[in-house]
Amino acid sequence: MRNKVILVFLPLFFAILFTEGCQKAYYSTMEKFGVHKRDIMVDRVEEARDSQQEAKEQFKSFWDQVLYLKHNLNAQAIASLQSELGTVESDIADLIKEMEKSIGEANSFIR
Repeated sequence: MRNKVILVFLPLFFAILFTEGCQKAYYSTMEKFGVHKRDIMVDRVEEARDSQQEAKEQFKSFWDQVLYLKHNLNAQAIASLQSELGTVESDIADLIKEMEKSIGEANSFIR
């Protein structure tokens, strides 16, 4: 079991060590060309900030589309309910007429 753990973590250790060595070599080489590590980091942070701003705008655009669809769906639902309301009002009016007729018949029977 211990050998398996060592076999798993040993390559990971060397990968991290190798990556760290590559970064040092990269920054060292760049400094020889006059590009300092701070400048590289500033560029990366600016790129990340710009990417975040683009993502924020895309989410805002998406949210606007959601609101637009929601508004349209609500308008469609209201229009559908308006026609349904007319049908229900008509049905209620018919029921009231039938009830009045039944009440009249019941009153005639009682007299």
